[in-house]
Amino acid sequence: MTAPFGGQGAASPGAGPRPSIARLFQGRLAGEGEVRGLTGRVLRSMSVVYAGVWSEPHRALHLDEEIVYADGTRLVRHWAVHGDDDGFLSGVEATQGGRLRGREVDGDLQLVFDRPLRPGASLTVPKVRLRFTEVEPGVVEVRGHTAILGAPVRRMTLRLSRA
Repeated sequence: MTAPFGGQGAASPGAGPRPSIARLFQGRLAGEGEVRGLTGRVLRSMSVVYAGVWSEPHRALHLDEEIVYADGTRLVRHWAVHGDDDGFLSGVEATQGGRLRGREVDGDLQLVFDRPLRPGASLTVPKVRLRFTEVEPGVVEVRGHTAILGAPVRRMTLRLSRA
């Protein structure tokens, strides 16, 4: 099975996610999106920028994520993402303690992340599922939803392009 976004799987045993997730996030992706409630009403509009750098010594993708909502609220997250030989991804977020898991699904990259309810807590809320699809070279469509205690509460769409 090929890795998502034109990759060919790991370059060597233990080489991590480089051909798939690093190819997607290497450099800068930027775009616009929105969050909708269960009724379809737009709750928030946003601009999103991802900036990623592959670290060969750490065999990890270092990914900065910046979200700026239309009301001016800004959210910045810093991720370190590793992969295994079977194509499964895992990562941690430095500022909120978020956890990321991911894998390829039908040629797309599917990511799930959550964060502790409070520092040191084992309960994680909310859980966000995202699916990244390269719709054409350099253009990525992201669709996802947020769930609390398993029940979906919001839907999100983004359209990103190579900046």
